[in-house]
Amino acid sequence: MITGVHHISMKCGTEEEFARAKEFYLNTLGFTVKREWTEGIMIDTGNCMLEIFSNGPGIRTKGAIRHIAFGTDDVDNIIRKVKEAGYEVFIEPNDIVIRSEPECPARMAFCFGPLGEEIEFFQEKSMPDRGLDTETGVNESTTVRRQYSTPDKLNTRISIHSKYSTNKQGFGNWITSHYQIREGASVLELGCGTGEMWIGKEDMIHRCSRLVLSDFSEGMLEKAKTTLRGFDGIEYRMIDIQDIPFGDQEFDVVIANMMLYHVPDLSKGLGEVRRVLKEDGTFYCATYGENGMMEYIYSLFRDYGVQNQVNRNFTLQNGEEKLKPFFPEVQRFLYADALKVTKIEDMIDYIYSLTGMTNLQIIPKNEVRAVLESNMQDGVLYVPKEYGLFVAKKQGFTD
Repeated sequence: MITGVHHISMKCGTEEEFARAKEFYLNTLGFTVKREWTEGIMIDTGNCMLEIFSNGPGIRTKGAIRHIAFGTDDVDNIIRKVKEAGYEVFIEPNDIVIRSEPECPARMAFCFGPLGEEIEFFQEKSMPDRGLDTETGVNESTTVRRQYSTPDKLNTRISIHSKYSTNKQGFGNWITSHYQIREGASVLELGCGTGEMWIGKEDMIHRCSRLVLSDFSEGMLEKAKTTLRGFDGIEYRMIDIQDIPFGDQEFDVVIANMMLYHVPDLSKGLGEVRRVLKEDGTFYCATYGENGMMEYIYSLFRDYGVQNQVNRNFTLQNGEEKLKPFFPEVQRFLYADALKVTKIEDMIDYIYSLTGMTNLQIIPKNEVRAVLESNMQDGVLYVPKEYGLFVAKKQGFTD
């Protein structure tokens, strides 16, 4: 069973490179030696290891590894040390929000290492002041605990979906399977995040005569540029959906996944989407429903005073009603999925990482475990998930 990254391997072309690599990772970044042998070294980075060989074949070629990402609790301090050591920082420290399930706020930066490798420093953070937490709907005027305290907790929250989901297609792949992007289409994505949704979609990218990826966060756009740096011609713009800086009817397709519930003035935002769409254009917007994971968890712990604060500004239940004033034809597609959790400790870790569940932090873990175990059937805890996609058109659908 795979438990995580064990090590990342790199080769040095010369002894001088090997010496510089040891100096950087051991002295500048402060990692320690796990084991060392004649031709290389294994460095302990905290939650995985870095293997560096000293006997590379001379000139290196760029391999499949895009970059190395290290977790940290102080991105800015690490970057200061990197600069003092004379290494280039090509993305300065900045705040981002990764639109995963659930969202992950973070601070990140990139530098080049001694072998030319790209290194990311990644710091999990509390949810920034953007109104409501995606998953719990917590109003940020309330006191919110840190969503993540360690890389392990972050991995638990994100990986629980890939580990226990019954639908192995993956929500992102399912969403893009609905896109109808014809040859020469102009496409605008609002809230593109890290750009991960476009990885492996080369054919779709090449069909676009124009592809604009936008986000409200400058840091997110920098991350997207890194993710998709092999593709020329993609435009990156910092855009607020409530004020889209394009002319009328410029795009064949507009995309806004897992973000409409954050928009302060949703009617204004949808009006802007309609304005920039061509008359036969299509709008794709994914969201969650009101009968998913969070509602299930709330129901289990209602007797402990845990309050249901799910953000219902734009859900599968009310999304069509909110789209209809702007788009005469709206179709809803549901993503069939659930969790079948066999290791209760994973679910406990997930629950304790959530924000917005009043008094949850004071419930003893043994009681949480007892509640979950009492709801298991044949060693499995069945947790409902509810996600889906709206496809809206300015004109009616054709058969």
